[in-house]
Amino acid sequence: MHRSADWAHTRRGRVLTKVRDPLSLRLRTKLLILVAMAVFATLLVLVLDGTLVRFFSIPSGSMEPTLMVGDRILVTPRAPTPIKRGEVIVFRSSITGDEDLIKRVVAVAGDTVAVHGGALYVNGVRQRESYLRDSVTEGVFPSTTVQPGYLFVLGDNRTNSDDSRIFGQVATSAVVGRAYAVWWPLWHIRLL
Repeated sequence: MHRSADWAHTRRGRVLTKVRDPLSLRLRTKLLILVAMAVFATLLVLVLDGTLVRFFSIPSGSMEPTLMVGDRILVTPRAPTPIKRGEVIVFRSSITGDEDLIKRVVAVAGDTVAVHGGALYVNGVRQRESYLRDSVTEGVFPSTTVQPGYLFVLGDNRTNSDDSRIFGQVATSAVVGRAYAVWWPLWHIRLL
């Protein structure tokens, strides 16, 4: 087996500085490339399968200014942890059954929700919602208690959103996942 070496020249002569074994270097490089390809292929399969992440596009202005029409978002598939107030979720429409909708969870099972005087109230407490397009929630929605296994969802653009005020509470079993980031366009990239 032939090994190459690095030599340094000094005043006293040549000094051996490093011995390279090209065979082991090539084997290590090939092994590293194979491992990287295997990891990449596994992640790609999980991503494409929807196990780690799902991709969605925003079709309407109901979540503006948080999400704009055409934004591309990443959604984690339904996790075993309970969904909390304030999270943005994707769920199957209870009306059509074949359409995915995206809204913000404003109340969870056991909460009492109401809209009056231009504001959202959860459990009798007026909610401060800095993410809204307009600071006023139009209309009146009588006090309603969210049933076990359900969520109450609203769009951030309340004047242009069909949400739980229209189609009622959303079953947790209809939740596709939690939206966690905007990945496109580049100037909108951020975590939600």
